Amino acid sequence: MSAEGGEETRVFEARIDPGNWAVTARGIYFLTRQPQFSYALEFFDFATRQTTQITTLEGPGGTFQISGLTISPDERWVLYAQRDKLDYDLMLVENFR
Repeated sequence: MSAEGGEETRVFEARIDPGNWAVTARGIYFLTRQPQFSYALEFFDFATRQTTQITTLEGPGGTFQISGLTISPDERWVLYAQRDKLDYDLMLVENFR
């Protein structure tokens, strides 16, 4: 929806877990679940209206889960919580672009 109001417009279609997306000036980063205990980090570009897969994040079977995705203002770091067992580790990935 425009900042001035009006009708809502669908930006893109993706199955995204709550909290697993982050908006930047250039677009939206988001995680989608993949088969075999992995997630895809993807980017929707506002200018081109195209989605690009950045990388795949894989973990051990069982309780592997990622939540709380955020992106640094310069878009050089991605930060998320990763559950490998029944505990969470805070992960920082530098220079992922």
